[in-house]
Amino acid sequence: MPQAETRKLAAIMFTDMVGFSRQMGADETRMLRVLEAYNQILQQAVTEHQGHVIKTMGDAFLVDFPSVVHAVQCAQHIQAQFRTHNAEKETNEQIHIRIGIHLGDIVQRDGDVFGDGVNVASRLQTLAEPDTICISQVVYQEVEKKLPLGTVVSLGRPKLKNIAQRIEVYALLAEQSKGFRQTLGVQRLKLKQWQRTLQVAVLLLMLLGAGVLGRHLYFPSPPPLPLPNKPSIAVLPFVNMSEDPKQEYFSDGLTEDLITALSKLSGLFIISRNSVFTYKGKAVKAADVSKELGVQYVLEGSVRKADN
Repeated sequence: MPQAETRKLAAIMFTDMVGFSRQMGADETRMLRVLEAYNQILQQAVTEHQGHVIKTMGDAFLVDFPSVVHAVQCAQHIQAQFRTHNAEKETNEQIHIRIGIHLGDIVQRDGDVFGDGVNVASRLQTLAEPDTICISQVVYQEVEKKLPLGTVVSLGRPKLKNIAQRIEVYALLAEQSKGFRQTLGVQRLKLKQWQRTLQVAVLLLMLLGAGVLGRHLYFPSPPPLPLPNKPSIAVLPFVNMSEDPKQEYFSDGLTEDLITALSKLSGLFIISRNSVFTYKGKAVKAADVSKELGVQYVLEGSVRKADN
């Protein structure tokens, strides 16, 4: 008989061991021993900070706490424990983990848990660098004046997979940046939020340099609609040229990233995603798009995803 559904607001922590699957395939006996130490440290820390392990998935822990303060304290304690553990171990016996924490609504049903709180915490964990903690803005606001957080780096509002709303994300580093190595780590995290933008910009330059997009840059006569007082561009949805329709997300993602990257340039006026995606899958002329949207330039192209 199905259990009753319960809903509550909770602080959710999601953890994951770096490189576990790869190392498990290389040396199963050693990794089972490492996993035992990992589980012992996690379980003890969660208990000490009033947490509750909802479930484990191999090397991943899904835990809820009565408050975000308990959750962040637990995460900091876990990372400190692993630093101590690693100092006494050979490289192949060390444990490095990523942690994500979010405060959100969760639904418990039939022994499992669902909801945005779980999904966001999971995505934040994937954003974290090894040995760091990623927290959402709502968590940061709750703990910034209550706990010593060490070095805090804003990662902006990155796109989280399958999460519609963009939220501010912060990375908590274990130590203050006193040396070159720590300073380099801080800078790497700060640059991470720009990584996809830089990749898009480089790709665009390569395409233009190769002439792939040159024939698609249209410079029409002044359209009847009033033009913005700065260069205006419409980036039409890129066409998926592969034979696999499942790769459609790649061309759509490239279009969205390019729109986002160009939108960060204050000297340009960029047509929004919602407007340009009305042309997806349609055979249109650049001149017609220019007139309809009131822009000076129209960028369109096709993408073929390389085989892995």
